[in-house]
Amino acid sequence: FGIQDTKLALAATTTGVKLYAIGSPKLPDVMEGGFLEVIADVAGNFRVSASAELQFAGSVVLELRVGTEGDTSESNFAVVNTAGTLGMSIYIQFEYVFVGGLPIQTLGVNLPLKICVERCDEDYANRYFLYLIGDLSLVVAAGAQMVRGTLTMDGWWYRALGLPFLHIGDITLGAE
Repeated sequence: FGIQDTKLALAATTTGVKLYAIGSPKLPDVMEGGFLEVIADVAGNFRVSASAELQFAGSVVLELRVGTEGDTSESNFAVVNTAGTLGMSIYIQFEYVFVGGLPIQTLGVNLPLKICVERCDEDYANRYFLYLIGDLSLVVAAGAQMVRGTLTMDGWWYRALGLPFLHIGDITLGAE
């Protein structure tokens, strides 16, 4: 039992410090044959990540994610890695705000997509892709529940829809 292909990172930004670990579940080799082997194969295709972040604004965030590894093929539509971590994932997050002692729990699903929007029939290097990240979550905090959904475009789409004056970039649509 354990985690294989593990990566560990420590990042410091202007908003906080984050410790992050990611890897794939490793089950014992005794699980050969029949149903147990199927379980071991399925578990090996998932990635698990855990993170702890101290935010300078006065909170700490703990998060656990289980997801797939993103598609790295040259297809025109794919579920991809986000920041080199996970493809589609489910997560649970706990946040504790120091002032007032407010705990916040979030349960959600995340789906990062790569969609070809221009020159899709050309060589892969000449294609132009949009990267979209969809997130749907349930947030529970101090007697209040909220459903939150966001769709974020990561990067820029120059000459959007073939119009030379229309450039769209780094936008987020959301509802709570």
